[in-house]
Amino acid sequence: MEKGREIDTRRQIGELSLDELLSVMRKIISDEVTKCLKTNELPPDVSGLENSFADNVAKHPRKYAFGLSGLAKFLHCSERTAYTYMKSGKYDAAIRKLGRRYVIDKALFESIHFKSSEA
Repeated sequence: MEKGREIDTRRQIGELSLDELLSVMRKIISDEVTKCLKTNELPPDVSGLENSFADNVAKHPRKYAFGLSGLAKFLHCSERTAYTYMKSGKYDAAIRKLGRRYVIDKALFESIHFKSSEA
């Protein structure tokens, strides 16, 4: 697809070339990511959070880590160690699995970690 060429929105999806379809998908994804970064909100597919967790997020805006690799970067450890922490059950309040994605509340994770290490 040529740069700057608009796609006719009246065409059916089956009539699009693979190039055109991919460019539309990239545009939609980049728009969503940009919107999330500007508003510091969770991506739309995270809207299915449990009520108590969603209420907590609404009352106290926090930063989140997404996925096992995000948790590993946050903890400055290997993904295997992050997986061990996640599966220990001690941090369940800070970790939610939404579909195939883990969402980790960083501040809550830290408070649980430091509270348990003080005891």
